[in-house]
Amino acid sequence: MTHTRQSSIGNLWAALAVGLALARPAAGGDASRIVKTLSDLDDEIASLDSKLRNPAFVEKAPPPVVEKTRRRLDELTQRRAALSEGRP
Repeated sequence: MTHTRQSSIGNLWAALAVGLALARPAAGGDASRIVKTLSDLDDEIASLDSKLRNPAFVEKAPPPVVEKTRRRLDELTQRRAALSEGRP
């Protein structure tokens, strides 16, 4: 087995370990970078979701701040979905 093929297989297993189904390895074969990015996105998504579920935040924060938080949550959710599907 060639080094490239071993790397590809290793990347696939790393992705599967976190429940991802990658159609192709990431550029450069860096599945651990993808896993880290997904983890960071999950953390930020959870934080923003928690803020928006807090009635005090929604009631007291200026409407532009609440809207910006909602847009950021949507943006990160879309980015996470694209990344987990193997798209940049």
